[in-house]
Amino acid sequence: MEAQDNRAAAIRYLQDALARTPHADWSGEALVEIGRMFLDDEKLTAAQEVLTRALSMRPPPSSVYPLLDRLAEARMAKGDTASSWKTWLMLVEGGGPEALRAWRNIVTSYVEQGKKRTTGQILSALSSQPFSAVQARTLLDVLTIPNRNRLVRLLGMQPAGSLLSPYLSLAIGDRLAENNQQRKARKAWRTAADLARKGNPSVGAPDVVASEAAHRLQKVAPSASFRIGLLLPLHGKFAPLGENLLQAAQKALLDYRDANMTLVVEDSIDKGDVEGPTRRLLSRNVNVILGPVFHDAAMTASALAAVHGVPILPLNPNQDIIQTAYQTMRGASQVTVSTEEEGGEDPIALTSPHVAAGDAQSVPAPQAPQEKTFSIRSERTDGSPEVRSLVLLNAFHPEHQAQKMARFSVLEARRRHVAIMAPDTKYGRVISQAFGEEMRKLGGHVARTVLFEKGSLDFSKWLKTLVHLDPDSLTRRAKNSRNIKILDPADSPTPARASKLPPWTDFDVLFVPTTAPTARLIAPQASFFNFHAHEITMLGIPLWNRQALLQEGTDYLQGAVFCDLSDQKKLRFQGMFHEVWRKKPTTLAMLTYDGVAVLGQLLRDQRLGGPTWHTAWHRPEGFRGSGGRVRFTEQGRSLRHYKLYTVGKKGFEAYASDSEEAPDGLIPEAPESTPSRSRNFN
Repeated sequence: MEAQDNRAAAIRYLQDALARTPHADWSGEALVEIGRMFLDDEKLTAAQEVLTRALSMRPPPSSVYPLLDRLAEARMAKGDTASSWKTWLMLVEGGGPEALRAWRNIVTSYVEQGKKRTTGQILSALSSQPFSAVQARTLLDVLTIPNRNRLVRLLGMQPAGSLLSPYLSLAIGDRLAENNQQRKARKAWRTAADLARKGNPSVGAPDVVASEAAHRLQKVAPSASFRIGLLLPLHGKFAPLGENLLQAAQKALLDYRDANMTLVVEDSIDKGDVEGPTRRLLSRNVNVILGPVFHDAAMTASALAAVHGVPILPLNPNQDIIQTAYQTMRGASQVTVSTEEEGGEDPIALTSPHVAAGDAQSVPAPQAPQEKTFSIRSERTDGSPEVRSLVLLNAFHPEHQAQKMARFSVLEARRRHVAIMAPDTKYGRVISQAFGEEMRKLGGHVARTVLFEKGSLDFSKWLKTLVHLDPDSLTRRAKNSRNIKILDPADSPTPARASKLPPWTDFDVLFVPTTAPTARLIAPQASFFNFHAHEITMLGIPLWNRQALLQEGTDYLQGAVFCDLSDQKKLRFQGMFHEVWRKKPTTLAMLTYDGVAVLGQLLRDQRLGGPTWHTAWHRPEGFRGSGGRVRFTEQGRSLRHYKLYTVGKKGFEAYASDSEEAPDGLIPEAPESTPSRSRNFN
């Protein structure tokens, strides 16, 4: 109340000052400050009035743009859609730094939430002037997000002559093509072209829709195609994985056939050396390389591609791949790094247990870390692009999964005291460290971290450490216990006396970043040491999202929470893949699909007058991927949306209050229409 009174007094003071000197140099900033305080007090109408005055000044103060954007979002949160659109449209027409963001907000909010009664409002708001080419490209990008049913509903809401109908018809055709319904897709594209040609200038860049429809309808000449090099394991025990990844890339090629791309494939396990296949791809003038999968191969291929100035998207999350490429580009003839061979459970090694459509596969036993030297002749010229635009890790990053779960613990569950129980592997150490760092950043506390031996079946040794029943803790507790008397304080308590001490915990969350079979073994053993689900919440990772978690011992996991990509989008991708290949895709197949899909979107955008494809990797809106939006950061990592799921009585359920928070500025996903429930999303 005191803060609100202070703001009211400040508003009166600034209003009096403006009344005395309305044309002072500082008047614009004063109006903005008044608007900011009205927004803080949720007086939206008053804020609208003063911020509109500030925007009308010449030149307007730069600080007014983000406040008007904030005002529009506040109105949208209160359900005042029409006022939000009008406010965002002011920013669009003003042409300030927030103009494109405001335009995206307008069309996104309508595509996600628009109804028949609001269709007239959006059409009225958008009809004031034709769409620019940038606005048309943005609208087409937004329309890649919803599914076909939503697009069909939106098209059914449009009146005759609607300026949105050509765009919606084009997007519907794209969805039909993705589902291998080519005849219906071509009909939708022809409809889009006809609507665009019949449109008046208010339709907004009709030539864009007509041109895009023509591209989708014509058969492009292979000789002029964009060449994508693929480095995949095509022989040996990982050949089923390589074939699955190749088929996913081919599916993306079908979905973006108008981008005129061609795949040039090499075996990344050719005679055990990836340098030869990489050089063959480079000699065939590929524009970009996708792959390899495994760490050492990705390290070598990335360094070699980078010094030739060819972008590469390894399917591996290790950051040292980028570091090695950077060192090589700086002229080092040899690069020595420490490598650690991991087994199939660890996604950081990407030796996935899902080698062939859901079938488990044995993998080599882990070896000790060793030094390995890569000798690469640098052929870089001074004009080569920066490494951040050359090596982009197209992978599932365990650090991002850990950050998602840490944010859930603190911000959603309101639990700040955690323990970590992870495998003693490179993956286990990386994800545990990332979880702990994010917890501490959010004000949480990591009570204990234990690393168990890989392949263990009995976890009592490490569980005892968590509940202070290990020998060192028992000795320390017994000496301080009033119930255990020791004649000589220098003596240690006898095992019989120490065994009387009960287990106790100083945490309310247990983070267990391991596979589903291992988590299923840990949960019932933990209950023996008084780990009660209502007192301690178990947190997991996408590797939990397996049928194995639900086989036995599920009662001990009730209420546990883990993150994974959207189950609806994963099932949709599986359906599209199965429609073409009559088999189930592996999880890693989503990465090769995304790699080709991202390139297809970059080439489409370039064709529409956007930036050259290799300069737009880091665009803030990201790209449409198989599991949702994906964006590449300035550091060369890929960001993906992870949603929260809980273990319920009937299987896995979408966590009801998932905040839909987007990592590092990635545009949030549209909420799923209904809480999904499934026994197995993979």
